[in-house]
Amino acid sequence: VPELDVGQQAVALATSADIISAHPGQFDAYFAQMRAANPALVILGYLSATFNKTRLGVSYPEAYYLHSANGQRVSSGTNNYAMDPGNSGWQQDRVANAQALVSAGYDGIFFDSMGPGATSPGYLSALPINPRTGQAYIATDWMRETGTIASLAAQVLGPAKPVIGNGLGNAAAFFDPIAPTSVLLNSLNAGNAESWIRKAGIAATSFPTTAKWQWAVQMLTTAAANGQTVFVQVKMWGSGTLAQFDQWHRFSLATFLLGASGADSYEFSPTNSEAGILTDSAYEHVQVGSPLAAATSFPDGHYERQFDKGLVLVNPTGSSVTVPLGKSYLNLSAQTVTSSLVLPADTGEILQG
Repeated sequence: VPELDVGQQAVALATSADIISAHPGQFDAYFAQMRAANPALVILGYLSATFNKTRLGVSYPEAYYLHSANGQRVSSGTNNYAMDPGNSGWQQDRVANAQALVSAGYDGIFFDSMGPGATSPGYLSALPINPRTGQAYIATDWMRETGTIASLAAQVLGPAKPVIGNGLGNAAAFFDPIAPTSVLLNSLNAGNAESWIRKAGIAATSFPTTAKWQWAVQMLTTAAANGQTVFVQVKMWGSGTLAQFDQWHRFSLATFLLGASGADSYEFSPTNSEAGILTDSAYEHVQVGSPLAAATSFPDGHYERQFDKGLVLVNPTGSSVTVPLGKSYLNLSAQTVTSSLVLPADTGEILQG
């Protein structure tokens, strides 16, 4: 299969997704074509909230950089220097960059690396020291200051230009009793959870326990109850059969639909490659309409949510269940399903009709 050129990639992305985050200059020349292909498209300009991408060749005053206890700059494994999110100069630089991207035609901003990972041992070349305390950065301070960057950008850009941030992690981080990543939503139009229901490299046969699965759904319903928006990613960046990937795709999308509000967003990434980004299937074009009620649990362990144009079911347990349907539906393979449906362990189903 021949590789797509950049313009073809841009249009392919626009037809398979409604929200795209792109590095500055990546697709700028093709914005008109992308929006023609998908009038609902939102293109977000990518900015790191806390790293200086050294490959871009931009240097800053030394005070903008974070340092270790011995005074050395700290960096990520990709040799990008960590920046001080509480430094006013760095904060204003991020705001200025956000303004420039919106002026260049982007619909809003996607701030990466807002979450507390950088405060964990081993994430950076050394633990970063907070210049305002003289001690190693703690997660709550980190998220408060990355949140300030997002808030300042939002104030300057105005309500018509959304500011989205990556840093929610997963449900365990979202509900962490000491440093919940949910606080980031206070300064964002939406927050991204890139390991919402699974980490990228775990085995394709590894599914969450029912309790952990319930947390993933609760993360969405809690945000919705607070009027907040969550973007989730499901990364399958490892080996597995097509059947296993398909099972995860249906399971995770159905789980998302059980808890999502109309503003939330879902992405399935089957591989960390161009092909994975450009993937398109029936799963990207589900039409179940609007939810009629919240999800309901049943004694056998499965969950359902009724929509005005369909039905979503998930079995997060380790045993197969048989679900009565009450009417005929079409599944995502365009097959008619009548009377009842068998849901094997750790599976989901999205029915339309």
